[in-house]
Amino acid sequence: MDFEGLLAGGDWTVAARALLGLSDEEVAARLAGLAPIQRAQLFSLLPPRRWKAVFSALQPDHTVGR
Repeated sequence: MDFEGLLAGGDWTVAARALLGLSDEEVAARLAGLAPIQRAQLFSLLPPRRWKAVFSALQPDHTVGR
């Protein structure tokens, strides 16, 4: 089953495991497409060592044009 299917089926733990093999930028791209509550729930299931990098990748780049 694909990532979106896992989320639709409510299988958050398996969906989080599916993200572990992706880069931080790919994880951020998947999370960015979710509703805020879904994003928070899935983010909380990621290992803490990935939080900072994924959170940083979710933030817009404010240095462009400087």
